[in-house]
Parts: sequence; C-alpha cells; structure tokens
Amino acid sequence: MEVKKDSDIDYESEILTCIRENPGGLTTTDIKNILGYSRPTIYKYLKILEDENEIFSRKIGAYTLYFSSKAGLFSIKTITSYYKALLKALKANLNDDIRLMKKIGREIADEVKFKHSDNIFRALKELVSDPYPKILLESFKIYFPFFDFFQPELSIEIIDIDELGTNATYRFRNSVFWEDSEDYIHHMYITSGIIEVVLSGVLKREVVSNIEELHISNNKNESYFDLSIKIR
Repeated sequence: MEVKKDSDIDYESEILTCIRENPGGLTTTDIKNILGYSRPTIYKYLKILEDENEIFSRKIGAYTLYFSSKAGLFSIKTITSYYKALLKALKANLNDDIRLMKKIGREIADEVKFKHSDNIFRALKELVSDPYPKILLESFKIYFPFFDFFQPELSIEIIDIDELGTNATYRFRNSVFWEDSEDYIHHMYITSGIIEVVLSGVLKREVVSNIEELHISNNKNESYFDLSIKIR
C-alpha cells in the first residue's frame, strides 16, 4: 500500500476518527492498512492522542489495541449512563427473566457481528487449533473487552479451568454495573448471551455462558460476580 504524505492532512484528527469508527479496537497495522500512513507518523500521533486522553491502549496477547475514550460526540461515561437507564427500565418491566436477557444478548451478537481488529480475530483463530481449546479459555480475560467495551478497567481473574479446557469460571471485579445496586445486573446476562454466540462462531462448537454467583456490597471493591463458560 502506498504511504500517504501530505502536509495538509490532519493526521491527529484522521487517526482519532479511524479509532472511533472501530470500537473493537485497532492495531497500528490496522490503522496503516486503513489510512495508508507510515508507522512513524501513526506512532507519533497515537502518543499525542493518548497524552490528550482521547484514546487508550490495551495489550491483547502479542498485539496492542487502541480504543477511543469517547464515542463520537458523546463520552463513554455519557453512553454508559444512558445504557444504565435502559438496563434499569428492562429490570423494572421484565423482572428477572434471565433467559430473555441472554436471548437479547444472542440477538445483539447476531445483528452487530462484532467488528474487531483482523489481527486479533486471526490470533483467536490460531488459539483454537488445539482440539480442547484450553488456551482460548486461559486468554479469555485478556480479550474480554471485545464483548464489553463499556468497562475497559474491569478486573478479571481465573477461578478455575478444567484439564480438558472445556469448562472455566472467572471472577469479575470493578464493574461499573455492579456497585451497590442490582439495578444493572441484566448487563452481564446480556453479555453472557453475546459471549455464547461469538465464541461458538470461533470454535464451531456450542458454548454456554452463565452467571454463577453474585456478591454486591456497599463497598465497590468487595463486589464481584462469577461467570462460567462451558464448551460442548
């Protein structure tokens, strides 16, 4: 691809727009392929954008992905507040119909088709070459932002993975949806439905994801929930 060089190009604005239009994250190679800029130029303006808190980066395996700190004209904080209000309304009107929430998540995954960096998707494909994809489950906490870009600061630890690599349990802390109220708990049921569809597509096997345990405390640091993944 021809490298673009033009003194009239607003590199900072173009790179920021590119990242904002790809909420699943982009690597420097993705940005180069989309915009055609040289790597030194991309690295220069990524550093500027990070210093300005316009973007943030996250290490995913061998790759570094860049995400927008804002979405269009609205910040992630504003969008999250709107989404929280929607979750609260769903809970009030649909009670605690967990199966329906997971169904909504599965339908969201089918509709959105979660667009992510080609490099990362390729890496996930490589991870599942083992007939028992234990490595995929061990790496889940690293690539979870693919499924939940509302919470880049979410803390995830592995509680257990069986020897065959077909069953795993994870503990999530520091969730913006799990503080001192159950008003937003449907978020993770929706997300578990999304996880089922996306991982089933990668593995070509049935995947079941469930919320196993909830612990909500007035102290955010003490709140957590456990999520399981079963590969059949």
